[in-house]
Amino acid sequence: MKLSTSDTVKANDLIVMVPVGIATGIAFCVAFGRIPTWQWLTAGAVFQAAYLWWASNRFSATGSWKNGVAFALRVQAQAAIQVATILGYVLLLAAVVDAMSGGSIRAMGNALAEGDNFALLVFGMAKSIAAISIGLSWSRIYTFGQKRLNLSAVADGSYYRKVVPLPASREVATKALVRYLERLTHEATTRYRRSFYDAHASVTSHDLDGHQFYTLQWTMCPVRVRIGVVALGPADVELRVTCELRGGHYRTDLFANPLEVQSIHTYLQTHLFQPLISEFALSTAVTRQDELRHQAIESQLRILQAQIEPHFLFNTLANVRHLYRSSVDAGEEMMDHLIVYLRSTLEDLRSDASTVGKEMDLILHYLAIMKIRMGDRLSYGFIIPDALSQHAFPPAMLISLVENSIMHGLHDRANGKLTISCEREGQHLRVTVADNGAGFSSVEGTGVGLSNIRQRLEAMYGSRAWLEVGALAEGGFTSSVMVPFEG
Repeated sequence: MKLSTSDTVKANDLIVMVPVGIATGIAFCVAFGRIPTWQWLTAGAVFQAAYLWWASNRFSATGSWKNGVAFALRVQAQAAIQVATILGYVLLLAAVVDAMSGGSIRAMGNALAEGDNFALLVFGMAKSIAAISIGLSWSRIYTFGQKRLNLSAVADGSYYRKVVPLPASREVATKALVRYLERLTHEATTRYRRSFYDAHASVTSHDLDGHQFYTLQWTMCPVRVRIGVVALGPADVELRVTCELRGGHYRTDLFANPLEVQSIHTYLQTHLFQPLISEFALSTAVTRQDELRHQAIESQLRILQAQIEPHFLFNTLANVRHLYRSSVDAGEEMMDHLIVYLRSTLEDLRSDASTVGKEMDLILHYLAIMKIRMGDRLSYGFIIPDALSQHAFPPAMLISLVENSIMHGLHDRANGKLTISCEREGQHLRVTVADNGAGFSSVEGTGVGLSNIRQRLEAMYGSRAWLEVGALAEGGFTSSVMVPFEG
């Protein structure tokens, strides 16, 4: 049979543990022998040295052997206190039984208290505590290793501390933490179960060094958990978790049982930390998705707007060229209007925001240019309340509707008329471009104009904005842009 050197059972552990078990049993059997002799003291010293050597060897691979020895002595002291406590309870129980049995045990105690009998009792108990504490602490450290505990972290205390980073502000993280802590106290939540206790957590809050901390503890569980939210940045916090002994008689344990801490960490990881991490991971993913969607919308708006602006500018320049062929004076006049128009509005063409007033100025310059070309065949008017002139409105959108009306509705009319109006309708702002042209036939040939306007409105406002087109009862074509009113 081949002995494994993995994390299961190692050959050197077997070589040491078997003699230890035998030695502990012999030591316990002879504990109530004579008052300690040099042979017993020597055997005890060898037993103690073997235990400390084994513990230091356990730590040599992952940490300092000195830490291993110090930790082994702490575990031994803990075991000794627990054994002594148990013996004390045994004596107390004996006293109770004596009181109920009429004093027969008391007579035996009086006999032991005489002469060497008392020394025999005291030294016997001391030898029992010493022998059992070494064997018990030896088996505990061995069990820690078998449970895959980081012994170096246990020895230096870092095993009892845990940090959980969360991508959130302190206020948001604290509210979420309190919500999940309250769930741990509900009857419907899975209880913490281990050894002799099975209970829901009780939660208390307190302030420490300006930070809010929350303490969890369970009935009969010697370990309590302290959790605090510490801000590292505006949207970056960490939960600082510490496992420690409760007060009162639990302090006799000296330090929290690492196996108990491991069990608590597992319970909290399942019912507290992982749900918190998942919640904020989902929130971060949704936020990131919204950011990417917003960037995509912005990119789409830039593309659509870039399509509209050249469309308008190229048509205007074509008009200038046409006038220069027919009349130099008319061409120069139109060029002057175009220069003023471009100088005053070119920066606004690629802006993300505009107002009703700015868009009307843009249209006014454009219509002045078109008036030179069309002469008396074109007339126009504006109905814009002063109270609405400063209302926000998407840039370079109305100009496309005006251009559509002129190029496809009024181009062959002898008395073309164009009216631009603005009014509030409930929770929306309506801006309308109406002409007396060819009606629905003016929709033909619009190209990217109306389609781009609809796409831009949907990208900017979703279902809260839209484009309406239709025929007028008296003839002509109307198009209205509806956007949310911002009072």
